[in-house]
Amino acid sequence: MAVRRRGEMARGNPTTSTVLAYSRSFWCSRLLIFFESNWVSRLGY
Repeated sequence: MAVRRRGEMARGNPTTSTVLAYSRSFWCSRLLIFFESNWVSRLGY
């Protein structure tokens, strides 16, 4: 949420920056969760 608001203030175009920041953070979190679950299952924790 805070990242989206900061992106809106930094750039002049609120909609595009909001979508870009939101999708970027969304995919980053998805990848992190995916890799973490992979490592956990592989290591046996």
